[in-house]
Amino acid sequence: MDFFAQQEQARRRSAWLTACAAAFAAAVVVATGLVFAASAWCAWFAVSGRAEPFGAFVLCPAVAACSCALALIVVLTAGAIACRRARSGNALMLSVGARRARRPEERRLFNVVEEMSIASGADMPDVWVVDDDNGVNAFAAGYGGSDSAVCLTAGALKYLARDELQGVVAHEFGHILNGDMRFNSHLALLVEGLSGISTLGRAMLKPMSKLFAPAGEDEGYAPMPGNPAGSMRGAGATFAILTVIYFITGCALWLLGCAGEFFARILQLAASREREYLADAAAVQFTRDPEGLAKALRFSRLLAGHQWRGRGASALNICHMFFVGERWCGSGMHPPVKDRVRRLSRLGLSAFDREFRVRIAEVRRDMELRVAANYERYRQKQDAHAKLAPEPVKLPPEVAAQLGSAAGAGVVLASLLRGGQVHGWNGPMNHTERRVLANRAVAAIRSWGTDAEVAAWADRIESLAQDGGEMGSFGFMVWCSARRRLLRRRTPERYRRPAGMVREVSGAVATIAAFGSNGAHAWALARRRLEAFFPGLPQKPEPYESARRFVEALDAIRSLAAPVKREIIFAIRDVVAEDGVVTDDEANYLAAVADSIGACGWDLAGS
Repeated sequence: MDFFAQQEQARRRSAWLTACAAAFAAAVVVATGLVFAASAWCAWFAVSGRAEPFGAFVLCPAVAACSCALALIVVLTAGAIACRRARSGNALMLSVGARRARRPEERRLFNVVEEMSIASGADMPDVWVVDDDNGVNAFAAGYGGSDSAVCLTAGALKYLARDELQGVVAHEFGHILNGDMRFNSHLALLVEGLSGISTLGRAMLKPMSKLFAPAGEDEGYAPMPGNPAGSMRGAGATFAILTVIYFITGCALWLLGCAGEFFARILQLAASREREYLADAAAVQFTRDPEGLAKALRFSRLLAGHQWRGRGASALNICHMFFVGERWCGSGMHPPVKDRVRRLSRLGLSAFDREFRVRIAEVRRDMELRVAANYERYRQKQDAHAKLAPEPVKLPPEVAAQLGSAAGAGVVLASLLRGGQVHGWNGPMNHTERRVLANRAVAAIRSWGTDAEVAAWADRIESLAQDGGEMGSFGFMVWCSARRRLLRRRTPERYRRPAGMVREVSGAVATIAAFGSNGAHAWALARRRLEAFFPGLPQKPEPYESARRFVEALDAIRSLAAPVKREIIFAIRDVVAEDGVVTDDEANYLAAVADSIGACGWDLAGS
């Protein structure tokens, strides 16, 4: 194809359509001024009674200038209001729900955009992706330079081959370099400006409908004094004539504005089609591969036929920017795909349908496998969370009787820390039952013991928790519970800000993550959850090597507000359940952290 000739042809047609639109807008402004002048002549005749010739009155320089100026003010005001709604490229992307392309699997898209930037000589635009649209589509926004942005749908990234993706991106670069965003904005402002005339006409007719409404239909209408029926009889001939003139002027402006907006929109659609042809020719100039763009157009048509594409975050106000037209945004904004393919390729519209259907089936099969894998990971995570949730434990009567005194509770706790059998407990004891019984024993010592007994048991528990000079997970949990309940530590009176607790929180979470199979990945999960509260979290924090330093950090975390501590405990829960398996040691450490920071009783299976 001779893409240079096609570009020149599209530019000539666009220039001709632009001139027609400008001439049409000028004609509508003059016609609107004529309506204003005719209304002024009628009003002058009704008030003064002097029959001045209509032609001489309208052609008077002062009257003609004021009438046209008033019409121009109406058009410019409506256009200025629409101009205030215009957004920059990145602002428009955010308004439609797109996100910046930063994921590793989107590296191919970055490479293609860089290639087209080099080939076209344009600046590198920002790259955005609409995730919830599985159709093949794209659009560009901004007025060029640093403000330009290119957005592609998730379907385009999943389904298109590299040469097809190059064609789509090159097409959007063609829009940017040809100034189509500015061109479309000017045409849109022209349409909005002409619609302001019909808006003014409707505004003028609205009070007339209330004035002539039958009595009782409009509660806001008050009849004229001396005219209880609300009619115009007896109001004076002058007022009646002025009312009729006002009504006719409103009707004329409404009809003229509707007609002007209708024909201006037709010119806008025709110009938009020519700009699409111009962008197609520019894409071939950048890629030197017309078949890649043609295959992308064929694929978009086939995918639309399968009814898989969704509206996603796209809105009606950006339909004219799309690579291909959507069915839900009206017809006429884009040339037919068949005509665009015919200009690019000698092959037919359905030349690659068999290849495309195989590709669609493969992508769909891969998507189903990913969904199944994601569901399996989700199910494993939920099972792991369920294991962390507190379970009701019913104590045998003999064990419950021992917890009725500080001495009996101490004996039970000592048996648990030594790993022996608790008197009165029949059968083996699982780890959940051991944790529940240990917490109840510490609470019983705190409730029934004297100050001397509580202090003595606080010292003894620390020595019992150290088995051979090393503290296990169960002993650490009991020690943390004893420090909080038996040493009578006072809760800080003032809450601390999260920004000043980054080191303690990152160290505590990294310590728990170090016990898992993949500490780096577990910390990354927790970091994504905590970075909203704790700015500046390190990429690789150092875990605590000393148990005492670890519990001191937990004591500091206890001074945070409850919503922040809730996010911390849920982040640690995600760290523990990262591999889908919760060991007894991990559950013990999580229970110790929850007890130390004051998060006991929270539903760890939820959220």
